Amino acid sequence: MCKTTGFTGKLFSVRDIPTRDSIFGAGENNPDLNKVVDQLEQVSGVIIVTPIYKAAYSGALKALLDLLPQQAFAGKAVLPIATGGSQKHLLAIAYALKPVLSALGAIHVLSGLYVSDD
Repeated sequence: MCKTTGFTGKLFSVRDIPTRDSIFGAGENNPDLNKVVDQLEQVSGVIIVTPIYKAAYSGALKALLDLLPQQAFAGKAVLPIATGGSQKHLLAIAYALKPVLSALGAIHVLSGLYVSDD
């Protein structure tokens, strides 16, 4: 649990879902996935952090997003943060990640932050 002035956060990672479930799919009664979904239901905002590989967000993040219910981010603001090796992938947030976050019901996807090695 993270606590900052006026905000309380819950941290979870794609590693919280066993790899087998991420690859082959987690059923509705999967306790690991249900824990993540329950945490998402309790928050008003989500910060998603991912590295950018070959102009797209990580496959591990994609696997997790695919397991979430269709409206997992309904009524939530989402801040995407990405890291990459160069400025060449700066638009990956806008073109690759934002459409998926919107499809999951986010009411507002913030501009995001991209940090490169440059």
